[in-house]
Amino acid sequence: MPFRNQLVTIACAAVAVVPVVRATQIELTFSLTEFGNPSHVIAGSASLAGISMGDGTDAYHAIGGSVTVNGIADSGFYDLLPVGPSLMVSPSGAFAVDNMVYTTLDPHLDLSGLLGFKSSNGVELNIWGVGPGVYSVYAWTPGSGYTTTFTGWGSMSVNVLPDSGSSVAVPDGGMTIGLLGSGLAVLGYLRRKLG
Repeated sequence: MPFRNQLVTIACAAVAVVPVVRATQIELTFSLTEFGNPSHVIAGSASLAGISMGDGTDAYHAIGGSVTVNGIADSGFYDLLPVGPSLMVSPSGAFAVDNMVYTTLDPHLDLSGLLGFKSSNGVELNIWGVGPGVYSVYAWTPGSGYTTTFTGWGSMSVNVLPDSGSSVAVPDGGMTIGLLGSGLAVLGYLRRKLG
């Protein structure tokens, strides 16, 4: 088999080991009033694709979707950045996040929460739970730092939609790349040895 065909075969095999999981559609809405400033209200929603953690806690890892927030300096639409489910640092270094959503707990987000990103200006948005009915919303803007620092009480609701039967390919955190790299290294060695 020619060397180029061997590379294609190994690349296809590596892609084939990327696990496919069922994603669940999660709708989240919230309305929060700032502590000490009852006239400042933040409202928003999120449409998320989540993977059940299967641990009996109704925990979901949000792997994609979007968040819309009104009432802050950088109001608008944010793409959910794919982080977690373990604690990770945001690209700017401003937040520690995990994108976990809990359907039956209060608060519905843990102390790390969701990470959104506005591609038009690089703003990162972090929404997290502080305690029952209490949430924080912070935004970090490149060159300006934290432009929103909001903590308040209010309501957040989570609705898990019935399974639509859709599946999502989820990278496995490096195993696929490791297998591909190992295969390429072996092929390189064989090509030098035999050729």
